Amino acid sequence: MLIKVPISWLREYVDITVPIDELALKLHMSSTEVKGVERPWWDDKIRTARVEKLAKHPNADKLLLATVDYGAGAQKTVVTGATNLTEGAIVPYADEGATIIDGHTGERTILRGKPMRGIKSEGMVLSEKELGLSDEHEGIQILDANLPVGVPLREVLGETVLALELQPNRPDCLGVVGIAREVAALLGTGLREPPVDRLAPGAPKGLDVRIEDDRACPRFAAALLSGVKIGPSPAWMQARLVAAGMRPIDNVVDITNYVMLELGQPLHAYDHRKLRGGALVARQARRSESLRTLDGVDRVLPEGTLVIADAERTLGVAGILGGEDSEIREDTTTVALECASFEPRGIGRTATKLGLHGSSGSAAARRFSWELSPDLVPIVLA
Repeated sequence: MLIKVPISWLREYVDITVPIDELALKLHMSSTEVKGVERPWWDDKIRTARVEKLAKHPNADKLLLATVDYGAGAQKTVVTGATNLTEGAIVPYADEGATIIDGHTGERTILRGKPMRGIKSEGMVLSEKELGLSDEHEGIQILDANLPVGVPLREVLGETVLALELQPNRPDCLGVVGIAREVAALLGTGLREPPVDRLAPGAPKGLDVRIEDDRACPRFAAALLSGVKIGPSPAWMQARLVAAGMRPIDNVVDITNYVMLELGQPLHAYDHRKLRGGALVARQARRSESLRTLDGVDRVLPEGTLVIADAERTLGVAGILGGEDSEIREDTTTVALECASFEPRGIGRTATKLGLHGSSGSAAARRFSWELSPDLVPIVLA
């Protein structure tokens, strides 16, 4: 499995006393395959900018004119078809001459200002695809609202990263802390273990947590978070997720992914309002049960598939993919947070049956197909 480890994140847990290229060689020689050392490629013409004004394009119903401030009060007018922009949003802005990813070819290209329906676009506000972060191109990448304006993007999202290819016999290295432990052993430096809180046993009020198939799900736990306000995660967290190869979504989803990348154990978040009977149950799928998953696909689940359900219907395919109906939304205020241990061979078989194995599968599913320790569950949930 390919994982990406941001160096700044690694330094939180271990002192790196050698140059990064030398560290990569030491890891490689110790049987941790290093695919490469990645460094950010964005140039100084890609900066943070604030959307000051949005107006309709006079000659095109589906285009907008966005006035952006990209530092020291300097403003440009950009023509865009994005529908997710709002005035005041902080976005990545590329000035003319910047190197970006062409959304059609996927290749790097030099941005040239050009007229769009009679009005010149003075640069471009960028999607994740144009930044090379993902294939997402439907909307503009919205950044943390607290970021300063006019800062080169590589300073807030850029990061030197170790790309490592792990083998199934090393599930202990699936998180940054595990790699830090490996580095500490190689360099003879101390490891700073992350602080661990302990959860009080017992079901949280408002949640009924049950296991009906303890062979396929030996450990299942949940916590209830109230007073949640959905929004972008902090800039530092977005930067680490991006560097680790994950797309920032919102503060709740991002923290589940962040903890997974740090400790190796996946989590899943549900909108508590959508849980009928307030239940989270690990059970086998019944005959002809179906589910619309987070990728928008309606799936008929093979009978016996391990699922997570509420009191009435299936919420997700356990360890593989959540359901659309219970996903976190902008108006979510109470979150049910699940952390579980699943039998890995069953996860692998189900992922294959559903066509979600290998690179097409979720980061969580790839981890659950390995032997993760059940002891991680209470640690990660805390």
